[in-house]
Amino acid sequence: MRILVDYRPALRERTGVGEYIHQLVHAYTEAHALEEVLLFTSSWRDRPHPDVAASTRARVIDRRIPVRILNYLCIATSGLRSKCSLAQWTSRIRRIRC
Repeated sequence: MRILVDYRPALRERTGVGEYIHQLVHAYTEAHALEEVLLFTSSWRDRPHPDVAASTRARVIDRRIPVRILNYLCIATSGLRSKCSLAQWTSRIRRIRC
């Protein structure tokens, strides 16, 4: 199974929702090593920490797209959505179901 996770809340400071998402992905990939987990990030300024892929055992997909545009159009993940079994999106504007 391929799972897509919106990792944007964990880009700046991992507090609250960001820390929860990080720990959730880490725990899931530990328990289900055969599952493929994709961490999607998009920000014009913020980049994921270099050790995120190693610490979470997930593949990071980082796109430099302004969040306002991504939330409005939801175009960056259209190709990924069709290839995923499950997707988690933290935006209040759009919800994704694969």
